Amino acid sequence: MKGEIKLYQKICSYCGKNYETSRRTSKCCSDPCNKRAYKLKKREGNNIKYEDTEVRKQAALKTNILLEEILTEMRQTNRHLAVSGKPYLSSDEVCTLLSFSRKSFARFVQKTQVAVYSFGKKQYIKREDLDKLFLTPQTK
Repeated sequence: MKGEIKLYQKICSYCGKNYETSRRTSKCCSDPCNKRAYKLKKREGNNIKYEDTEVRKQAALKTNILLEEILTEMRQTNRHLAVSGKPYLSSDEVCTLLSFSRKSFARFVQKTQVAVYSFGKKQYIKREDLDKLFLTPQTK
């Protein structure tokens, strides 16, 4: 019994044919089937990795967009809080408070005849004047 080889009945994992082998660990009936099965396994593994990285990229993009929105909202809130307690507001602060551009601010000053105080190159407006302007309804 010493020279006797034991044969195992197996089914090829690639082509599905029945075959006999002396090894317990073999999975394919021949070398070409083994190579094809290996390539197929590699391709499927690469597809899974590719899909996984795409999902991660999409999730990261969504997260970045949400973070940018949150940061923008926080900046707006901080600007409004910084402006809230001051008796005089600079032109930049009025622009952020009222969501104006500089050009719109100049038109606003001309149209409403609000008192503007200049110190050097900076222009300031009293907070009280702005509050009065928006609290009293204007009729035409």
